[in-house]
Amino acid sequence: MPFTDWSRMGRNGAAQPLVLAALVTPFRGEGIDVEGFEENIRYLDAMGLDGVLVAGTTGEREQLTHAERDLLVRSARAVLDDDMLIVGGLLADAADIDEAMADLQQLREAGADLALVAPPPPEDVDEEVYVFALSQLSADAPLGVLAYQPPSYRSRPFSQKTIRAIGKIAGLAGVKDSVGDADLLASWRKGAPRDGWAVFAGNADLFLSPTPQVTGGILALASAEPELFLAAARARGEKDEATLRILRSELGPLLERFREEGLPALKEMLEERGLFGGEMRR
Repeated sequence: MPFTDWSRMGRNGAAQPLVLAALVTPFRGEGIDVEGFEENIRYLDAMGLDGVLVAGTTGEREQLTHAERDLLVRSARAVLDDDMLIVGGLLADAADIDEAMADLQQLREAGADLALVAPPPPEDVDEEVYVFALSQLSADAPLGVLAYQPPSYRSRPFSQKTIRAIGKIAGLAGVKDSVGDADLLASWRKGAPRDGWAVFAGNADLFLSPTPQVTGGILALASAEPELFLAAARARGEKDEATLRILRSELGPLLERFREEGLPALKEMLEERGLFGGEMRR
């Protein structure tokens, strides 16, 4: 299912990149603090973000059951108006087409607009299989499909051949790239020069740089610092490199803390702001 009308999704109507927060899952004991999860979303909604990613890497996707993931997506949809995008993480193995298609249907029924489809685990990655799976799923999915290039500590970057092949999948909505390499991010734009193709930065440092051009960012730190990333989106839209440098400097300490300590640090940041980080399940 093509998802092409990105221009209507920006909430303020300005010509600037979209900002979506990659949400944490606030685990509590054996369950999930759903009320806290919803409060986090209400805060981001009030700040003016364009959407959220539920059950991605930041949301500890691999620790969630399908029922828990669907509960979170439904909770997000119940809180948010239709003008705010919800991206849900696919839990099924993308290479198992029947299982993955059923999971995409579950996401659509729960209220997601798009699905983020990760490649198999690093030890199992077969890029040709992933490209084939994306082509099959994109052709018949009941919602938009985004490919995913995980950060380099989780998976090796795709080859240029694979980037070009993914970019040629006609029904694919776009890609989220979290590697943090500007040349690689730019390759996604060059590899699919067509209307409706979205390139999302999953790396905060690159989103706070003036180049390369992106449709938006799907960013973990945006859940803790939404105003900063919205200011960066405005600066990108206005090609205001001076403001972007200032914002990168402001984010520096938090970015370094996140790099060194990972997801637990992000959960702590949320708690420090009166939001809900919850426990780790890993």
